[in-house]
Amino acid sequence: MKQATAVRIFLLGLPLGLIATSAASLLWHFNQPKKPSTPQIFSVLAEEIKAEDLMGFVKNLSEIIGPRHISEPAALARTSNYIESTLNERNIGYHVAFQDYEVEGQAAR
Repeated sequence: MKQATAVRIFLLGLPLGLIATSAASLLWHFNQPKKPSTPQIFSVLAEEIKAEDLMGFVKNLSEIIGPRHISEPAALARTSNYIESTLNERNIGYHVAFQDYEVEGQAAR
């Protein structure tokens, strides 16, 4: 008789225990503090860069430097220098590396 009682308790306790454990884990999971989905550096940069700054970058590239293609090697060089000076360690803090290649017999970066 004791063995039959133990089996009944096990058969009833197992599903109830699984339900209780599942409910507890769901409560724990959904009550955890939200972690930022974007890396911290992107959040910091997004706070530091304003719309006026972006408009200035676009104006420098589009109006001041002008069209950039292989027929305008000086404009390509100015663009390379502008991007390097804007992103380097002294300004935003990135290490800037160049990839030089050749297009139609001319060096490009």
